[in-house]
Parts: sequence; structure tokens; C-alpha cells
Amino acid sequence: LGPKDFQKYRLITKQSILLVRFRAEDLKLRLSELGLGGDIQSSLSTSSNLPPVRLDPTAVERLYLTTGLMQGILPNATIIQDWQPFKLLPSNMGILLKKDIDWVVDDLSNPIVASLCTFPFRVPIGNDWYYLNIDMFGKDLDLVRQQFLCHLQRHTATLKGHVMCQMFLDPPLWKSMAEYCRNTLRVELVKEYTEQCVVESDV
Repeated sequence: LGPKDFQKYRLITKQSILLVRFRAEDLKLRLSELGLGGDIQSSLSTSSNLPPVRLDPTAVERLYLTTGLMQGILPNATIIQDWQPFKLLPSNMGILLKKDIDWVVDDLSNPIVASLCTFPFRVPIGNDWYYLNIDMFGKDLDLVRQQFLCHLQRHTATLKGHVMCQMFLDPPLWKSMAEYCRNTLRVELVKEYTEQCVVESDV
């Protein structure tokens, strides 16, 4: 898109893109070494942070559509799921809830970070390759890391093979999360810093 094309659109937000790859078996072993195997919910709980909360469809609709609590977390009150923006409308929630997505928040009563994670799906890169897509909303690094680990553990627990994991997150968090992935989780960083602009039509 050129400058004139962008005049037709409103910028919703900029997201950084963190892309890593790993063997599911290696990650499971590493999580176990870090004390994050087994019951990830309890092992991720700390004195200052409760474990992440997975939402059922009823809780998703209540939290996102009726409480107003997500307005300050979502960019321009918009859910962005795998590149696509969805305003907080019942019709859009109906579309999203038909997808195989895990919805997670840090706290039901006062959420600071929320995330959506697709269930793993096969990709035609080679034998036993899977793709995992995580959309992260919020600016608290510890809570973002906590939910990232929760999704990784849950969705790689029964996988065997290679996983490409792409996470969209707030740009200032990218460097710290990339270093955590590389140095602590010991997974491969596929790309250096990249970002995307999410826009909506103004016409």
C-alpha cells in the first residue's frame, strides 16, 4: 500500500511479531527443567500473580461484551485475531467463538492482560509441522510471559514434531520476550524484529 492508499484507512494499532520454532518434545523437557511441567496453572502462580484464567464461551461474551473491562486493554476496543480486526459486537463474537481458540486473561474481575491462542494446526512445511498463533493484549511483561507459557504448555503437551509459534504483542515488549525465548526457553528465533500495522477502512 502506498501513502494515498493509507489515507482511506484508520490505524487501529501497531503490533510486533515474535516468530519462534522448536520441537515440541524439546520444549516440554525445557519447561519441565524450569519447573513448569505438569500443572502449568499452579506452577505459574506466584505470590503477586494468580494463575491465568481460561474462559469458556459464556465468560468470553460476558467479559468482552457486557463489562467494559476490556476497553482499556484492547487497541481501539478491537480484538485482533490472526491479523483480522473485530470490533466488540455480538456478531463478531459469534464468528470468533466458532473458531478453535483458547481465550485467557490474568484476572476475571480486573484484567490487565488478555490473549487468544489458536489450537495447533498442521502446515505443509514437512512431516509433523504445526503452527500456533497467539494474539497478546496488554503491556505487563510478567503477565504476558505467564500467559505465553500457559499457551505453550497447554498446546504442545500432546504434540510430537516441530512447531512454528507466532505471537503478536505490544512493540515495547518484543525485545524482552525475544530474549526470554532465546535464553530461557532455548527456542529458535526465526526473524528479528518485525511489526504490522492493523488498519480499518474509513470508507
